[in-house]
Amino acid sequence: MMVTIAIMSVALSLAVTFFVANRNASTDGIARQETEQGLRASLDSLERDLRLGGACLPTTGNDFPPLSGTNAGTLDGVTTRTALVRSDLTCIQSTIQAASPATGTAAGATTLPLQSVNGFAAGQRGYIRGSTNSGEYFNVTAVNTSSNQLSIAAGLQSAYLNGSGIWAINEDVYNINTTTYAPLTVLTIATNGAAAVPFAYGVQSVNIQYELISNCPPCDVVNLPSATQWPLVNQLYVTLTMQSKMPLSNGQYYTATATIGAKPRNLLPGTQILGTTPS
Repeated sequence: MMVTIAIMSVALSLAVTFFVANRNASTDGIARQETEQGLRASLDSLERDLRLGGACLPTTGNDFPPLSGTNAGTLDGVTTRTALVRSDLTCIQSTIQAASPATGTAAGATTLPLQSVNGFAAGQRGYIRGSTNSGEYFNVTAVNTSSNQLSIAAGLQSAYLNGSGIWAINEDVYNINTTTYAPLTVLTIATNGAAAVPFAYGVQSVNIQYELISNCPPCDVVNLPSATQWPLVNQLYVTLTMQSKMPLSNGQYYTATATIGAKPRNLLPGTQILGTTPS
């Protein structure tokens, strides 16, 4: 009986060890898979936003930067802007067309008379650009289709002549948040001036580099372009490192790293774009 009990104890111990090992392997495999899937999804979304940067927007002047960034080692941030499109994929844009005064809109105006408000909607972010290639952002609060007028949240800082361009835009600001959701680090997104919200949990680092059309080949790569280098940006290289939400069975977190290259739509060699960010 003692021998039987001993044999059964050994067998039971081996079975438990085998079960625990299988469970840990399965749990670790799921954690790795979820981390890699999250990494791919985050990079896919970032790549799409970056590739659309500047689409439908002016490609001359220095007033409207479709792309900007911050360099903070492995905690880089990036801002990308693109014009919105209608269901038929035409750009949502119009021009100031005021009957009185015929010169356009005055500084402080909260109502913008347009040639057409087709495609504009309350809650959108807009950009107005004057004949001197300078402009500003605004938020649309209401759209009057009968009078072709937009109501905006705050008065314009400058006056704009008839014919000044108006675009409905989307602005996404990506940054790393290392404190709010600790111990997890989170990649956040702030859309159209709203508060930042979680975009991808577990993103430990974002490193962005910019390839310039200069001294090619090999092309110069910088961590952040200077004001005069922005027009030379050919594409961006974005490297993300993501960590599993929970530790593996060995107590360590699983991490995965990947890099993408993305060429924004109107960051083409020779186009004079990007400069000081408008107010």
